[in-house]
Amino acid sequence: QHAAGQVPPEWPDGVSQQLHLDLIADDLAEAEKLAVEAGARQLSGHVYASPAGHPFCLRQA
Repeated sequence: QHAAGQVPPEWPDGVSQQLHLDLIADDLAEAEKLAVEAGARQLSGHVYASPAGHPFCLRQA
């Protein structure tokens, strides 16, 4: 959904976050690969940002 004037959050400091997801994966390496292929960028460790800038973590099941 388009949000006019939306400012992507910055992790860990900056614009406050609206939502943070922890996603559990059986194969963490594969999940990270798929996330990057889908446009995510790595912020730190297993913390990523969606193409819109929303942070999420990938965790091993």
